[in-house]
Amino acid sequence: MTWFYLALLAPLIYAVVNLIDDNLLRTVYKSPYVGAIVSGLFAGLPLLVIPFVDVAAIEPRFAFLAALVGFLNTLFLFFYFKALEQDSPSVVVALLGVMPALLPLFAGPLLGEQLSHLELIGIPLVLLPSAGLVINRGEGLKVSRALISVATASLLLLVNSLIIKHVYENAPFLTAYLSFSVGMVVGGLYLFLVLYHLRAHKVIKGLRTNLRKYFMLFVLTELLGISAEFVINLAISRGPVSIVRAIEGTQPVYVLLIAVILYPFNARLFREATEGNKLRKFVLLLSIVAGLTLIELGSKG
Repeated sequence: MTWFYLALLAPLIYAVVNLIDDNLLRTVYKSPYVGAIVSGLFAGLPLLVIPFVDVAAIEPRFAFLAALVGFLNTLFLFFYFKALEQDSPSVVVALLGVMPALLPLFAGPLLGEQLSHLELIGIPLVLLPSAGLVINRGEGLKVSRALISVATASLLLLVNSLIIKHVYENAPFLTAYLSFSVGMVVGGLYLFLVLYHLRAHKVIKGLRTNLRKYFMLFVLTELLGISAEFVINLAISRGPVSIVRAIEGTQPVYVLLIAVILYPFNARLFREATEGNKLRKFVLLLSIVAGLTLIELGSKG
């Protein structure tokens, strides 16, 4: 499978994970710390393959950088879960979609990925509709409460994308990805220690209880998340990071479509289908897709 199709597959898997995470956060996690800790710790599952595969050698500096990206990715997940507390999944992932529009500005000088005229046209087509989704539906010009959390998450994702692409250009993919997984586990442990330092004993107790009670659900959910993470990392290792992240920006469309399709079966679990003006959302999301498509075509040219 080429990197282009891998890049198309990843946001579909992520969309399913987004909708599950939204419900887990409200009914099980009840704290962005818990969501990020669970995701960070379960990200260590790929390390179980080490005894069964041939792991190539990697330079220590690249192993460190990959692990650093994994650590920062766990922090990204914390702000992602915090944003889900504050707004609906399609708005959160649409705001995160601003980052792929900005990435070519940095990937050009740092990674040698050139910005074309189509990309210059596509960037505002992504930014403007995303700004429209920041405005809460039916509440005038009130800015989404998730804006600061998403902005922080987007900055982390931008930095991570640039660093991990540099790593994959200079190190074996599997070894670098396993180093990335180690970093995520360390990030999960770090957030657990932060909770302990904050004396959030009630949250820690709830985390332990939920790990026992919902262990299999966590495993299934995190396996989906790990699959999406692996697919997007594999796509980044094989193709231009600007294009891969741009294609990943189609995720809000997947989120909204899945919610609308599944809403009749369980209205409580798919709040996304009822919040706000659906026609307005679709128009804005399609505009985002058009912009991302231009960025993709421009990068190919």
